[in-house]
Amino acid sequence: MRILQYNVQSLFSNKNTVEYYINRNSFEFCIFSEIFAVDDSDASCRLLNYNTFCKPRADGYGGCAISVRKDIQASRVTFRTDLDILIVKTHNLRSNIVLISVYLFPCRRNGLSFSVCRSELERMFDFIDNFDNVIIAGDFNARSSCWGDYSDCPRVSL
Repeated sequence: MRILQYNVQSLFSNKNTVEYYINRNSFEFCIFSEIFAVDDSDASCRLLNYNTFCKPRADGYGGCAISVRKDIQASRVTFRTDLDILIVKTHNLRSNIVLISVYLFPCRRNGLSFSVCRSELERMFDFIDNFDNVIIAGDFNARSSCWGDYSDCPRVSL
């Protein structure tokens, strides 16, 4: 199984490069953060040979998406949250999987408190506890000197 995780910083602006790369490398799944789409019907979320599920944001920033190769049946799993979290489940694989795309704004820039992020992520973990074969990927913006960054963000303790 080949999975791509990519902080794309605008799926629309990078669409040709993304399509070339994912089709050339035969990824079954692509998990994107910072898609910069405004709504689900946005053509920027459509990729050649893939069905794409999007969780855009009204302000046109952030957001996340999961693209599933067209021969794989999948559906969105309903999980209500104000965070950029999208959950998709496959249906026709020998071992079905649940894919989760997460994008969290940098600690210093968003209006969400540390406690709100923590409680929403804990709620997500409680929710997915009912599923087997879960893959979580994304951009958590959890800066830490532990991996050579120049600053620490409280989110790293999540």
